[in-house]
Amino acid sequence: MSSVRMSRVRVRRIVAPSLLLAALAGCLVAGPDAGSALADGSGSGSVQPPSPNGTLYSLGDGTYVATIGENGDPNVSGTPWTPPACWMQPYFPQSQTWKASDPSGQITDADSFYSWFVGQGAAATSSAAQMASEFKDIQDKTAPAGWTGPDPIEADDVWWAPDWLDSTTGYACAQGMAAQNNLSNGYIGLEPPLKKYQQSPLVGALDVQVLAQIAATKIKLPTISIITSPPGTPAKSAVVNTPTYVAVEYHGDMNPSDTVYSGSNFGLAPIWSSAQATIISVTVPQSSTYTTTGFGDPGQTCAVVNGEATPTCTVTFRTPSGDTPDNLTVTVTWKVTASYSSGDGGTSPDPGSRSWSKTEVVKEIQSQT
Repeated sequence: MSSVRMSRVRVRRIVAPSLLLAALAGCLVAGPDAGSALADGSGSGSVQPPSPNGTLYSLGDGTYVATIGENGDPNVSGTPWTPPACWMQPYFPQSQTWKASDPSGQITDADSFYSWFVGQGAAATSSAAQMASEFKDIQDKTAPAGWTGPDPIEADDVWWAPDWLDSTTGYACAQGMAAQNNLSNGYIGLEPPLKKYQQSPLVGALDVQVLAQIAATKIKLPTISIITSPPGTPAKSAVVNTPTYVAVEYHGDMNPSDTVYSGSNFGLAPIWSSAQATIISVTVPQSSTYTTTGFGDPGQTCAVVNGEATPTCTVTFRTPSGDTPDNLTVTVTWKVTASYSSGDGGTSPDPGSRSWSKTEVVKEIQSQT
């Protein structure tokens, strides 16, 4: 039985650590158990995303991908997934709208976020003095002239803004997303609190599918050892035209899963999503030097029993290996399914695979007359 690791993922911010997780929108994907920073501001331009967080890995060229398996493993195959350049997430409660020292140059509240964003090259929506005055009014729960946010302004209202992974294209995406959402203060917008299980109407905002993507990228697949009987060593070699039993020993959960909960901070919906990786096949590529039996059957795991390979999966070599041992490769494929607090779920369209190899010494039995 697979174990379920419960994770409450939160955004890394300068402000209170109770802020909610960053959203990654797109199709479901499985990937490594990661939690390291992604957006480091590298590459052209000087934009530094305000929350260098996430659960994907950078390829070092401005592209962030996650595949099923461990990052950097040369045996990982399957279709990589590239997240969108930007998304919407909550940043600050209404109580962190403005303070006397603003703009401070650090991203500590809504006013300083707006000023920082404009400082990166975005067009100012009003003069600095006028914007500071507007944010001060909102801090005091007074709607400024032309206000398009919630009225009356309440203490449980939430400031939302775009976030991004890439340092250049993501920033441009963030500008476009802010404009598309018609945020009340240019690049950050005050929103009323969400009710339980309610989805934000903002384009690109957090939802259960986003949580499932986070959960899937946190799945840690097991490493694998190939066990054969006979072992395929010079002392105990495999034999031509005789089945060699092959099994896969899983170091870790065979079918791991992960569950991610959103926080209930700022009136956000306390939703959750689970991602489950399930083995759908164990295969050995066809070869001119051997035939196979039992691999690729539905649900086939070819697992060891009491440390030994069993007749469930076999390879029969046609010729001896000679001076160079044969290379036996086993590929394990997982599908990834998700379940949501809303009662539905989904399945990744692209199963992920990992492959491992083992050398086999194959001899033939010589009869003497």
